Amino acid sequence: MTRPRKPFGSTQPGRLPATMVKVLAAELSDPSRHRKGKQYANDGSVLDIIIEPGIVTCEIQGSRSMPYVASIEVLPGSGMPLRRDLTCSCSCPDDDNWGGHACKHVVAALYTLSNEFLIEPELLDVWRNNSDSDSD
Repeated sequence: MTRPRKPFGSTQPGRLPATMVKVLAAELSDPSRHRKGKQYANDGSVLDIIIEPGIVTCEIQGSRSMPYVASIEVLPGSGMPLRRDLTCSCSCPDDDNWGGHACKHVVAALYTLSNEFLIEPELLDVWRNNSDSDSD
């Protein structure tokens, strides 16, 4: 796993994909979970992130002693995925009762992913398993 990076400065190359992931996080969650997940991402509760073809996995320190593991799987493709392209899961108890909304840990993972895209927008192609990016 890799420690999440925090962007700095005002000119980041991945502003558009970063913003789009944040919109996706809001679309996937209710306002309460979204607010708490955003707070987790901003306060350093996301301990690790792994971005691999087809899946992002994050370890998030919640209220319990053991961190939760949230993952966001995505269908292969190009560009920003739509909600229907994602499958989200988390090891927290809220994941079983989400009622169509992503838990706060998944939201935190998406916000952390957003920061990674802000710094290195090419990671979107890695996550989407976009083999066309290799031939450019």
